[in-house]
Amino acid sequence: MFFQRFLTTLLLVPLVVFGILHAKPPIIQTVTLLLLGLCAVEWLQLVPCTQRPQRIAFCGIVFFLFFLLTNMYYLFATIAAITWAFIVLALLTYPQSLPIWGRSWISSLWAFILLPLFANSFLQMSTMPHGRVWLLMLLFLVWTADTAAYLVGKLCGKHKLIPAVSPGKTLEGSAGGLLGTMLVGWACSIYIQTHNLLQASKNLSWFILVFFVFFISLIGDLFISMLKRRVQIKDSGNLIPGHGGVLDRLDSLIAACPAYYLGIIWLQSGT
Repeated sequence: MFFQRFLTTLLLVPLVVFGILHAKPPIIQTVTLLLLGLCAVEWLQLVPCTQRPQRIAFCGIVFFLFFLLTNMYYLFATIAAITWAFIVLALLTYPQSLPIWGRSWISSLWAFILLPLFANSFLQMSTMPHGRVWLLMLLFLVWTADTAAYLVGKLCGKHKLIPAVSPGKTLEGSAGGLLGTMLVGWACSIYIQTHNLLQASKNLSWFILVFFVFFISLIGDLFISMLKRRVQIKDSGNLIPGHGGVLDRLDSLIAACPAYYLGIIWLQSGT
């Protein structure tokens, strides 16, 4: 399992990096819409939704809100921030909180808020000044958080983080993920200062953003695990060998991308 996962990562990472750096905007847009569609289809298992008309309507709403969101981005971001606060409470109180939020319409509502916001944030960031570089930094931070947490947890993880939600995640693994993320953030800060992407006075703010990216990406991972545990499935799909579905790989990014995008806008502002 680990070897298959490693090989898949070895193939996908260079492809993703090359695509972000060199792909034309229409290709970035097409791939983003494709990923949005795949996430929506896989989310149907988490609702769950099996009737074809309802499945079509679900995916249609996700795409409609994605296009609508362009003119209502900050409203959606505010709603998403409130949503994540409720999700954190649900995670901390699971499974006792399940009767409160464990309804199909709530699982659908979360998808309608979070998936379009993620895809829209990704696209908007790709078009901002140095946006492709900012995107790569985000991916490196999220990948490092996930990989370092996994490896450290396997090697020396003893104390469970939230065992009712994700029995495999440990406090030691999370600490390793945080350390790895901050080290990559430090490497990124050298690049940022060398290429004058931010003022030197913003260095501390950058590390605050890096820490928040680690935290929210962990919440995103736990959130999808909680939804899968609710419907008793292991993976959201089987499209990616060794990794499960697209949603399994993008869970952290779905949470982190909007927060990171807004953080970069804040860092680039005069405040």
